[in-house]
Amino acid sequence: MNQKMRKPYALLLLLLMAVLVCSSSAYTYYKVNEVGKSRTDGFFCGDRIITIYEALCLKRRVRRSPILSGADAKTFIQKRSATYGQYHIVEECCSESCAYEEVREYC
Repeated sequence: MNQKMRKPYALLLLLLMAVLVCSSSAYTYYKVNEVGKSRTDGFFCGDRIITIYEALCLKRRVRRSPILSGADAKTFIQKRSATYGQYHIVEECCSESCAYEEVREYC
């Protein structure tokens, strides 16, 4: 092949690669086993779920006061028991995709 014929093929290949990269990065995840179509941030499994949990929750724990009012303590217990009664973090974020807000619910 001469130089004039190589340029269109190189441009076509470059354009095809750009389209593939853009289409794969534009994909968003959605919940499948829940009512509604809430957007999620991805599947978090193994070490990745631990890293995300620590990044979202450890800073939050440092700022939290160790003394809660009675009303705050009761809502905390109700929220935790409702969350753990239905799903756990691996089921919610690894088996299905989840949002960062859902990870924060386990803090």
